[in-house]
Amino acid sequence: MANPAIRLPVMAINGFGNRQSRSYRIERGVFDPANTEHLQKYGFHLLGDALKMPSRGLQQVSAAQLQAFAIFLLNAGTDSAFYADNNQSDWLYQKGHAYEYRSPLVSISANSAAFIRENPNNSMRLLLHTFPKDALELPSDMVVRMRERMKGGARDGALLRDLRDDSTIKAYQRSQWDTQASVVGDVMLGHNAIIVNTRQVRYVLDTDQYVVDIINPATREFHSLNGSSMWIRIVDTAANKLLFVVIGTGKHRYAIMGNYSGWFLGITSSFVNSCA
Repeated sequence: MANPAIRLPVMAINGFGNRQSRSYRIERGVFDPANTEHLQKYGFHLLGDALKMPSRGLQQVSAAQLQAFAIFLLNAGTDSAFYADNNQSDWLYQKGHAYEYRSPLVSISANSAAFIRENPNNSMRLLLHTFPKDALELPSDMVVRMRERMKGGARDGALLRDLRDDSTIKAYQRSQWDTQASVVGDVMLGHNAIIVNTRQVRYVLDTDQYVVDIINPATREFHSLNGSSMWIRIVDTAANKLLFVVIGTGKHRYAIMGNYSGWFLGITSSFVNSCA
């Protein structure tokens, strides 16, 4: 049981997340990763021990597990957005935060479905770039150079601001798009966070009907949290339906991703519009 001095501020922050979700009409749920029935309800049992290793486990889920989980998510999809986390469990205080966001099942055009099917990398790139405040893919040596500048006294806030105005970074975005490069690597999200996409995979299931694209973002030191996530985009090419899911785990106690569940809802809408 957490110390009351810790539990009270955590409850206050998590309560704000609950109110945010309600304002966006996102259905809410709770689960305890120590409860087998809860794991089965949300499909986490299909991911093995992923939730037991915050910040690492999601990076180690096997291909077979990912495919089974994707089918589960598609079958669980509804017309409403949904967010669930472990903010009412002792697990939050003992091991950290875990959450699942599911978008509504969204109708897309046949052209959008075709674009996604034919452009695995650039369609995931569009998804990244719908993140609030946009996203910037970074050259492979950029984080190393930022670390060196910090050793010389530079502040991380100034370094992150510089990236937005760097002409070479802007040119790099165009190069990544033109060459249809993988999105694996460092990405700046918003104004003050850098993540690294450690994995990008595509699975085509059930005789080409379902196209499943997955990336695994994990936090860098240039980020306020210590965690990792899994972005899952599933397209039913027969019904022209899209589902976007984010699973996350972190070593922190604050269930603040509930505060951003409206962002995930906006990402889904923006991505669909960008593909139209």
